[in-house]
Parts: sequence; C-alpha cells; structure tokens
Amino acid sequence: MDTKLLREFQGADWGRRHELLRSFEDVRFQQLGRRIVFANQPDQLSEQERNTMRLTVLERWNAEDAPWTTFAKVDEGLAQVRQQELLDEGSIAALVAFYNRLRG
Repeated sequence: MDTKLLREFQGADWGRRHELLRSFEDVRFQQLGRRIVFANQPDQLSEQERNTMRLTVLERWNAEDAPWTTFAKVDEGLAQVRQQELLDEGSIAALVAFYNRLRG
C-alpha cells in the first residue's frame, strides 16, 4: 500500500502531499514526507506541525557529538576560516548572520 501512496505523493501537489502523510503505514514515510513538505511548503502544515518540525531541526543542530553538521561545528569551522583568513570579514559576517537566523 505504501508503494502506491509513495508514487502518488511524488506526483501530487503540496496540499495533497500533506493529506497523504497520514495514509502511510510506515512511520518513516510519514516523517520523511513531513520533512519534505516542511522544507518546500511549510505553510501546508499546521502551526503545531511547523513548530514541532522547527524544534526537531533545532535539536539536531544543537546535538552534541553528532556525525552531522551542528552549530558547534559551524562555529569551529568559521573560527578556522577567520584564523586562516580564507574569506574576507564581510563574507564571514554573512555566514554568521545566516547561521544565527537558523538558530532562531
């Protein structure tokens, strides 16, 4: 059943994709679909769903000892870029501003 729904999800408009999320039997498809909708058309999600997704994303960014990029790793990387003068201060400031917006 999920295979058929997955095909429909891939070809559907964003509103229909959101409707299909609850139909997936496999929770992983529900989660992945919700992340896809959140990344592309967050207004299709309820305010509660958007808030939950924002918190989930922030938890991942703030994780300790994670194998993915975290805010701590970004800060370390930017410090190295600054120390090694790999970018001008304006570019570094733009990156800092970008990541600060993500932090909320």
